[in-house]
Amino acid sequence: MILQPSIIVADEALNGLDMAMRSQIINLFLELQEEMGVAFVYVSQHLGIVKHITDKVMVMHEGDVVEYGKTSEVLTNPQHIVTQRMVESHFHKTPMHR
Repeated sequence: MILQPSIIVADEALNGLDMAMRSQIINLFLELQEEMGVAFVYVSQHLGIVKHITDKVMVMHEGDVVEYGKTSEVLTNPQHIVTQRMVESHFHKTPMHR
């Protein structure tokens, strides 16, 4: 942080952490974003965290972007089959749109 980056890439940064530590790190990310204007590229397969901390989401499959948009819209109305399956798997429910 001493170099004052404008973007931080966090690739699966919270995997393997217990819930208490994960919560602390998420709060730190959000704090840094607000106080320093740091943008995060957060790479994860954990949709619960993605839903909680992101404004926009990009879904990739085999190296290609298959869906992109506001997190709330993509997760409630996924258009691509890969996104639909991820939402179904994580939230244990079928998306509203097929």
